[in-house]
Amino acid sequence: MGNTLDLEDEQQSRQKGEKVTCPLLALWSSDGFVTGFGDPLVIWQSWCDNVTGEQLGASHFLMEELPSEVSTLFRAFFTNEALDHK
Repeated sequence: MGNTLDLEDEQQSRQKGEKVTCPLLALWSSDGFVTGFGDPLVIWQSWCDNVTGEQLGASHFLMEELPSEVSTLFRAFFTNEALDHK
């Protein structure tokens, strides 16, 4: 069903130039297929106005493999605190 009604809604929104306006945190693994499609932040910026995020050194299950790091990123995102960890 996601490739029917949702796809039609998405295409209409894109034609109107609509974007997601709430902040978005994008996290992805360094050991996966995601970057094969391009830079995830650049891709999400075409859909959203306010995107932050980063690649993490894990495979598919980020929260299971890096619970402390993901929790820290979530906490900073949801409390609007800047992190200086790079």
